Amino acid sequence: MTWQKYLLELELRHKDRITENPYKMTGPEVVNELMQTMYPGPYRVVEKYLPDRMVIGFSLEFDDPVEQTFWLLKN
Repeated sequence: MTWQKYLLELELRHKDRITENPYKMTGPEVVNELMQTMYPGPYRVVEKYLPDRMVIGFSLEFDDPVEQTFWLLKN
């Protein structure tokens, strides 16, 4: 499974949990831990508006563009 599909799956699970039980929310911190387990790297998962999909969802955020390019090429 690619990291994009895995992140989307985590996003959908996150949204299902909010719908089922709004008091038991899992945030980007939990999703970040799961992503780092499967795809370690110098990034963090953030929740923001994704204009290409027109939804609020998860995205990867890097501090250094060089590290981002290297990680994206590797994965």
